[in-house]
Amino acid sequence: MVQAEKMPKTFKTMYELSALYDARKSFYGKAKVITFTNGVRQLWSYDTNVAAITPQGVLQVFGGFEMTATTRRHIREFALQNGFNRNCVKIGTYQKVG
Repeated sequence: MVQAEKMPKTFKTMYELSALYDARKSFYGKAKVITFTNGVRQLWSYDTNVAAITPQGVLQVFGGFEMTATTRRHIREFALQNGFNRNCVKIGTYQKVG
């Protein structure tokens, strides 16, 4: 399992994850998406790297940390905004369908 790591200082872009599919209006800066020059996008929830999407369209949900209900909401939102199923919140690897 991947252990929590510190937020990287070098990346291409970083933005706050918007709540487009969630009932909440906002995640209030607690979820961030970092895009690297190699195309990998990481989801950071409460300063913990919880998921990543490769340029090939593979979603990896990491472990090694407490999976709170809010972190699951962040992962679900990240998955939905990137074309994955809403059930991609458990630790594991997922492929896009269709």
